[in-house]
Amino acid sequence: MPFTLSLYIARRYAYYLLTALATVAGIMWLFDSMELMRIASTRLTTSVILGMALLKNYGHVQHILPLVVFLSSLLFYSNMARCQELVVCRTLGMSIWQILLPAILVSLMFSVICLFIMNPIGASMLSRYEHIEASELKGHSSLLALASKGVWLRQYDEEETLIIHAMRIDQSQHELFEVIIFVMDDDGRFVRRIEAGRATLMEKDLVLHNVLITTSEYVEQFLPQLAFATSLTFAQLQDSITPPQTVAMLKLPAFIREAQEAGFPVLRHKLYLYQLLAMPLFFIAMTLLSAGFINLTPRQNRAGASIVRGIMAVLVIHFANDIITAFGTSGAINLAVAAILPALLCTLLGCYMLLHHEEH
Repeated sequence: MPFTLSLYIARRYAYYLLTALATVAGIMWLFDSMELMRIASTRLTTSVILGMALLKNYGHVQHILPLVVFLSSLLFYSNMARCQELVVCRTLGMSIWQILLPAILVSLMFSVICLFIMNPIGASMLSRYEHIEASELKGHSSLLALASKGVWLRQYDEEETLIIHAMRIDQSQHELFEVIIFVMDDDGRFVRRIEAGRATLMEKDLVLHNVLITTSEYVEQFLPQLAFATSLTFAQLQDSITPPQTVAMLKLPAFIREAQEAGFPVLRHKLYLYQLLAMPLFFIAMTLLSAGFINLTPRQNRAGASIVRGIMAVLVIHFANDIITAFGTSGAINLAVAAILPALLCTLLGCYMLLHHEEH
């Protein structure tokens, strides 16, 4: 295949891909802005709302990136067919696979950019959005953070602030182990330190067992049991764990290991990591599948009907992917299988359709 022709196809396809990505991101940003204005127009300024929508944008776009690749590929191949460029390529004796190779390489490069450039930036933006949403919109008084040695919690009250550290958590018994609590006053001054071997999170109380209290004057007091009033529930504690989308791919393995050691469920995070690793294959699958809905042979083809069929097919694939993801998160099927199965099926289907075109 001539290098000049390959470069032309790659550049044109990259243009369609970036245009589709910018268009979809812009539309989602607009809808997110409208939704946030409806929810928080009386509490936040317009500039803050628009900024929050921009921070949130990556989370939506990443979820439908395979659809963006499919749509851009479909429009690109349709335009080539309409302009008789495919006829020229076929007249030169090029096979379907030679025509698709530049687009496949661009999709592969785009997946690498998404994983190693867009993903870290987007995860940081989404993490910032989650923090603003928790503090400004939901009014959460408790924050959670995982560390390499245990879990940290912060609870704000009207009179004092509690900074809680626990080495690990038992989900079944709603218990925290090796607990240390630092109590601060309104001005952030240290009041006392509380140590406990075990703590039970009740409906409205955090009950500490075998408690040692040390005041700011270094006065120690031992109590067999001590109860703290708290608005934090164990369900909120589990929900407060960092969403997988807010952690960069390169940091996910360490985060998963720390969460497991702390006693948190990590099925969602593992599945998300596998899905990121399967992204290059999924992008290539979308490129192949979209070409299957356009007649790449010199004969005439009803492009409009093919595009409609392709869009309907990819929507079905998208919903099927969500269903498979739900099964994987629930533990019904293997996580690696749940991540790679949609991409593998799309690849096989795309190859079958292209081979069918090649034979006819």
